[in-house]
Amino acid sequence: MNESQVIGSKITQLENWFRQHPGNYDPIKRDELRTLYSTLGDETKSLEQSDIILANQVSDGKTMQLLSESASDNDGAMNVMSLLGITKRFPQFEYVRAAVRIRAADLFAANGQTKVALATYQLVFNGPANYARLAKEKYRNLTGSKASAANPDVKLVKALRPK
Repeated sequence: MNESQVIGSKITQLENWFRQHPGNYDPIKRDELRTLYSTLGDETKSLEQSDIILANQVSDGKTMQLLSESASDNDGAMNVMSLLGITKRFPQFEYVRAAVRIRAADLFAANGQTKVALATYQLVFNGPANYARLAKEKYRNLTGSKASAANPDVKLVKALRPK
């Protein structure tokens, strides 16, 4: 058996386990499955596992580190755009999309790009509940006021949405 066959066999084992235990969330098995898919170069399946992890663990540290590494670049602006690129290439993963947008907004805020950060947080306001709450909290902290999607910077919000 070659390496890819061994990996394929392990993936089949783990996928079967999840089918036999519907509704069970096992972070160790999910992380292993994500790693195996990544090893095979299947970014979509790897991100699918990240999405499941992020649905169960808001902004999971290891997942966010892996997503940031996949988008890493020496130039901070390029890193943010690479992160946002994940949301455009894989719009089907709502938890990845929400977590990545919050991370990108944090980076915008850290670089003094407050308007862009606020617009990016606003993109999460109607997303998964836990992430929407987190985005609104960060928005409030950045503005010192209540989070409101009523008056977004429409041009910035449109520019940041996936096409």
